[in-house]
Amino acid sequence: MTGMTRSESGITFLLGPAGSGKTYRCLEAIRCELKNHPEGPPLLLITPRQATFQMETDLLSDPCLQGFTRLQILSFPRLAEFILGTLAPTYEGCISEEGRIMVLRSILNRCASQLVLFKQGSRHTGLATEMSHTIRECQHHGVTPARLLELSQKPHLHPSMACKLKDIALIFGQYEAWLDQQRLHDPDHMLDLASQALTQERRKPTKDRRFLLKALWLDGFASLTPQERSMLKALCDLCQFSTLAFCADSFPPTEKQLFSIWLPVHQTVRACMNDLAAVHELPPTCELLERSSTLGRFTDAPMLRWLEASWTRPSPCPFPEAQPQSGNNTSQLELGLPQTHQEPIQPSIEMMSCSTPAEEVAWAARIIMRETRERGARYKDIAVLVRSLEDYHDLIRHQFQRLEIPCFMDQRESIVHHPLVALTRSALRLLAHGWMHDDWFTYLKSGLISLPMDQLDALENTAIERGWRGDRWWLPLSDSSGQPHAFEPVRLRLLQPFESMLRQPMQAKKGLPKKQTWTGNSMSEAIRRLWTSLGVTRSLEDWDAHPLKEGLPHQDFHLRVLETMESLLDNLEMAFREMPLPIHEWLPIMESGMSHLSVGVVPPALDQVMVGAVDRSRQSSLKTVILLGLNESVFPARPSSQGLWDETEREALEQEGILLETDPRIQLALERFLGYIACTRPRKQLCLSHARASLSGQALHPSVLIDHLRRLFPWLEMSTFDSRILADQAFHERELMVTRDFWKWRKDHPNVMPSHADSRLGESHKWLAGLTRSSESFSEKIHPDLAAMLFGDSVSHPQIQTSVSRMESFAECPFRFFLHAGLRLKERQTFELDARRMGIFQHHLLESFHLTLQEEGKQWHDLTAGQGAELLSHLAEQMIHVFDDGLLEDKATNQLMAKAMTQGLRIFIEVLMGWMKHYPYEPRAVELSFGQKDSLLPPWRLPIRQDAAFVFQGVIDRLDFLEREDGPTLAVIIDYKSSLKKLDPTLSWNGLQLQLPVYLNVLRQPEVASKLDQTSIRPTGAFFVPLKSAQENCDTRDEALDAHRVDQSHQSAYQHHGCFDMEALQTLDTRPGSLKGTQIDYHLKKDGTPRKSSWQAMTREDFEAFMNRSVELLKRFGDRLLQGDIPVEPYRHGQMTPCQYCDYSSVCRIDTRTHSWRTLQPPQTPSEKEASSSDQA
Repeated sequence: MTGMTRSESGITFLLGPAGSGKTYRCLEAIRCELKNHPEGPPLLLITPRQATFQMETDLLSDPCLQGFTRLQILSFPRLAEFILGTLAPTYEGCISEEGRIMVLRSILNRCASQLVLFKQGSRHTGLATEMSHTIRECQHHGVTPARLLELSQKPHLHPSMACKLKDIALIFGQYEAWLDQQRLHDPDHMLDLASQALTQERRKPTKDRRFLLKALWLDGFASLTPQERSMLKALCDLCQFSTLAFCADSFPPTEKQLFSIWLPVHQTVRACMNDLAAVHELPPTCELLERSSTLGRFTDAPMLRWLEASWTRPSPCPFPEAQPQSGNNTSQLELGLPQTHQEPIQPSIEMMSCSTPAEEVAWAARIIMRETRERGARYKDIAVLVRSLEDYHDLIRHQFQRLEIPCFMDQRESIVHHPLVALTRSALRLLAHGWMHDDWFTYLKSGLISLPMDQLDALENTAIERGWRGDRWWLPLSDSSGQPHAFEPVRLRLLQPFESMLRQPMQAKKGLPKKQTWTGNSMSEAIRRLWTSLGVTRSLEDWDAHPLKEGLPHQDFHLRVLETMESLLDNLEMAFREMPLPIHEWLPIMESGMSHLSVGVVPPALDQVMVGAVDRSRQSSLKTVILLGLNESVFPARPSSQGLWDETEREALEQEGILLETDPRIQLALERFLGYIACTRPRKQLCLSHARASLSGQALHPSVLIDHLRRLFPWLEMSTFDSRILADQAFHERELMVTRDFWKWRKDHPNVMPSHADSRLGESHKWLAGLTRSSESFSEKIHPDLAAMLFGDSVSHPQIQTSVSRMESFAECPFRFFLHAGLRLKERQTFELDARRMGIFQHHLLESFHLTLQEEGKQWHDLTAGQGAELLSHLAEQMIHVFDDGLLEDKATNQLMAKAMTQGLRIFIEVLMGWMKHYPYEPRAVELSFGQKDSLLPPWRLPIRQDAAFVFQGVIDRLDFLEREDGPTLAVIIDYKSSLKKLDPTLSWNGLQLQLPVYLNVLRQPEVASKLDQTSIRPTGAFFVPLKSAQENCDTRDEALDAHRVDQSHQSAYQHHGCFDMEALQTLDTRPGSLKGTQIDYHLKKDGTPRKSSWQAMTREDFEAFMNRSVELLKRFGDRLLQGDIPVEPYRHGQMTPCQYCDYSSVCRIDTRTHSWRTLQPPQTPSEKEASSSDQA
């Protein structure tokens, strides 16, 4: 090639089938011109937008061409921008597609009341986008708002269609009026404006022209829109030489061939010829490149050469049979095919049937690893093509990352969820909705806030627990004591960017910032001020410093996102300039613009597999192509359309003379053409697959392209992919997760550690064995030293700080204790009135009741029932306002619950005051802590063995004393519960109810008496006391309102359940001759001994044994803990299991339907226990 293709008219149409050298001819002509005349007049190469980088790379692959300044490689939209920037630098602005959507969203908001059909959905997010598609379609086909309004008056139209026409005409008309008012242009008008500018330039004398071209090349297009043809015509009129390359094996015939795959190309070529006929006096030159067996793409692949040559004239391939088949106009000799079947042929085509699209991707990954590891291919020589990348994007990305296959996704990357977009969106939502929690922490956790993530997590946990939301963030934060909270400096620092954004000093704030009215200019300026104050540009530059480490689609990705967002703000300024709107109206406008943002992706310059859609990817130097998804209605795809019209409405519009969509026959021909392009893209290897079912299980059928290939190669077998490969067939260790022998070995050795794996499985299987450990591995013990460090404070002499509730959780399930006390896992506390906070409120209120009486020098016995209830109501009213940062006043439901709890405690106090007549014990202490910081009582230290001990801490809700002159002070322990709770003999015997006996043991410590100003103390009982009454059901209204029955119901609801020393019963209930308790639950026989059901009424010996049993159990538990014995071992008692209310079920993940539950031991009588001890001895 010595130069450009010359013709007498200056315009050459270059046609040829795939692989015939059209692109090569164009690039070689450009190289020659650049080498011979580096400083000559401008040259232009027009390609699809996604092919510009590839064309530039192919040009510079010639070592003799170091660079160029004459040549521009542009797509039509970029060319229009270039032309307008050169010829009309002062032209009025043109908004982008996102700008149009924002404008339409504004119009929909403003005209919502005038709409009929779309009135209810006018504020839906997607309506502006669909309206944009519809308006674009109308503009392309010359349909005006007046024409739509005229059609809506037709009497024969369906009412819903007439309403739709009116609504679209209204929005379309408002949009055009808005463009005229703002002196702006629609994005679809840019090519028309560029064509007009070129036409005006053509009228000038040659010496005055600012835009001249020496030569023009066009390549890579199957069809051109009327706007693109108009611009091409204007360009050719200003160009000396033009070469227009199209993929077709013939020039357009006289008559249209509706079923030819060349139909869209022929229509485009014919239209271009007609348009360009008037440019020069002589007609354009036409050149057709013929197929060749020695030149072109398929020189080394006879099967692919046959596929391309026979695509439009199907004929069975003659090999491996030696006899040539008739019916094909291209001879076997021309194609370079072997003349006899004795010559070995390497198959160039593989077809695979897979069960699902996921298996298709797995098969594609294996093909890539085979080609690169066994056949010496490079990743950049391989492409994976699909009809729609959206359907396969996530599957391919996941599988390729899993198998460490470098790949490049050839599509525009959506940035809807990019940190900068999320930060901007949440900042606007904060201003509009008033600092709601989700918006605030979406902003803070965008990654663009200079605050460590662990500090943000702690702030979020505290905010959720304390209920910081809304105007609380604009008020000083304080702790429970009223002092500035530890996060107050952080709050001030986090709000400073908004001070800059709003230009309002933070010190003047006494709540949320005042909502302002913004114009487009002020809004964009405010957002930019926010970005500047946060140092967004610097952060994005830092992120781009290591693109491969961060897994970015390409270099400078984050800065491209910033450029896109800057462009969005430019559109905002351009479109809305001085239009004032409140922030709540700006929010949907901005969100509609940001909801479709994407950035262009630079094709790879590294060694990566290219993954793309057939109609988009333009890489020509591929050796292997893997074509996925050859299923019916997937590829070829069904004809589809965008916009608000359904099929019936389009037919009705067509009857009125308005054709808004491309002929379905043209779309089908284009799909078949894309099938031809995809199958002829590789130079050496073509791999095709189809799925038998979708991911949802719906049956799928093979594509007609599969049938077409079978007609061309009837001897080519369709293989079935089996994902269960053998170990020696795996290319990557992660593939072994699905090998047969691995799972067979895993089934036979479920608990074998990776280090003990069978050596025959290799190092990869050892690595995989650790990934498949079942929950049964939890039965293994942890090392005793690790247990001592986790639960205690040292390895040599561990002192285990613990509480009763923790030890009860160990008795329920040791693994649960390990998670709670060892790993210290816990759920995040929320600002909700849950059972825990309701219990805290009730405890604090009863504590306040007791302390108030102490301050007044009174005792509980001094009050009547009415006085006690009034005092409690007064204290409750005060506490509700200050409890837990106003939680009880946060919501109406919380206020109602506060009233209900107060009323319940009033009744409780009234009942207690009534019982005081025959209950001589006086409440002496409430919320009495032991073992904690500043506690009055010391911890209860329980030796486990010689070098280890439990150190118990906790809080006794209430301690009642009966002081006597002739003996030790009698003590009763009261433990408040939110609902009814009774001692169960089986649960107590197995350590599942340790609270009361442990508290009794705390009182038995010698030093406790002196701490409580007593000479000695003898515990006589411990009781659970419910704070929530359970009302009995009544048959009639009168029965429910009966005062005596209500009083009995209340006494029964608040009855104390626990255990006590029978010798002290006369001090607990002074009613003479009583056989059944009212305050305390007991039932005696006539002889004064407890009934069998009243096991909790114990003799002195049984009472002591009850307390000693807890000591014995705790020592056993402690010994197991220090040995590291923490199995997943929950119990079952009747229908009750601890898993029903466990917070850690997501960690152990046992199956409650099949788990083998631990059986509780039945309680033993003293004689049985003595016999058991003798047997063990």
